[in-house]
Parts: sequence; C-alpha cells; structure tokens
Amino acid sequence: MFAPTLGDVVTGFLHVGAEHRAWSRLLAWQGLTGGGEDDPADDTYFTAMVDDVRRRQAAGELADDLDPAYVLLTLFAAAMAPTLLPQIARRITGRAADSPEFLDEYAVQLRRIVEHLAR
Repeated sequence: MFAPTLGDVVTGFLHVGAEHRAWSRLLAWQGLTGGGEDDPADDTYFTAMVDDVRRRQAAGELADDLDPAYVLLTLFAAAMAPTLLPQIARRITGRAADSPEFLDEYAVQLRRIVEHLAR
C-alpha cells in the first residue's frame, strides 16, 4: 500500500488549490474578515493534520527541532501562494501562477523543500 509522503500531501494541496481557486480565496477572505474561526469541525480537522505531521516527524520525515504546527501553517501558505499572490509569483518566476508550467515546477520545488525539512 502506497503511503503518501509529506511532499505528496503538500503538492496535493497545491493542485487542489489550483483547480479550486475559489476555495483558497474563501480561506483568505475568512482570514481577512475574521470569519470561520469558531467552527469546531475545522478544529478537529486541523488537529488531525497536526497529529499527522507529528507522526511523520517521529518517522523521520521532519527534523526534530521543527514544530509540526508551524511547519503545517507554512506549508499551507506555500500551497496557497499561487492563488493568493499570483502577481508576485509571476514577477519572481516570470511565469503566470496558473500556468501548467509554473504549477509543475512549483510542485517539484515544494517537494524538494519539504524533503529538506527532514535534515
């Protein structure tokens, strides 16, 4: 049975965000307006995600000196960057953030970054 790596999870979020940009924009809007903070279902979901990163840390996928909660927050932000900051992505990389070329290369780079977190 195939067990996805943390890199797989992050690039999966990247692709979901790219395919469903409205979802990423809704999360950003909730953050800007203070909405969505009192949903206990979200707490359960995110607690489970942090627990998964802790399990991955114990298995060696994440360096011991990193806090799983903050790593998860950083990876969420990185996966949402093409939708939330497309103008900056274009200025930095020279590619449109919604182009297949950008998304493919960004996924490769995100995976590499995540792999370095184990060291």
